Amino acid sequence: MLRSQQEGFEQLYQGQDAPEIGLLHEGLPAWEVGYPQPAFQQLVQQEKIKGPILDIGCGTGDATLYLAEQGYEAWGVDFSPTAIQLAREKAAQRAVQATFHVGDALNLQALSSRFETIIDSGLFHTFSDEMRQPFVESLESVLRKGGHYYLLCFNDQPPLPVKFPRSISQQEIYETFQTGWHVQDIQPTLFIIRPFPAGLPAWIATLVYTG
Repeated sequence: MLRSQQEGFEQLYQGQDAPEIGLLHEGLPAWEVGYPQPAFQQLVQQEKIKGPILDIGCGTGDATLYLAEQGYEAWGVDFSPTAIQLAREKAAQRAVQATFHVGDALNLQALSSRFETIIDSGLFHTFSDEMRQPFVESLESVLRKGGHYYLLCFNDQPPLPVKFPRSISQQEIYETFQTGWHVQDIQPTLFIIRPFPAGLPAWIATLVYTG
């Protein structure tokens, strides 16, 4: 992760405006809605999630804690120390067992662990083109062969009413994961953010790591 981008997100979690990102809404990062995205709740209800699970870009941990409450071994990683501190406080308040680490999504091998499932609630769509391949390699360093990566991102139908992050086409997903991966499914869904509580158009993609 670029240092300037990392610092921008950390400022947001500290409640400071970051003009280059512009996603502070009523004192909170716009994606911090207080509950896991409905797309991931649906995956759990459909029994498509297997543990252990890694939530990358977990923020303050709502999805990680939800998964832990469902009985999964759940880890969350985020490069914002403030976000991870808040996630750990939530876990303590709820008496939920979950593991949280400050870390870089481009260096997941530093976790020294392997997972059956990785969930991504709005991280991939923050990356530049140049960051995508290092990110894929980072995923491969911690996802077990045959494991699933569930990617939730803004889609390109229609254009987003926000400047950041970028919208993603299905073709971009296929091109990014064309080697060593099977794109099993890409379905339209909604991504909830604070300025748009009814949700914005998104994709939920199911990818299997084939090695």
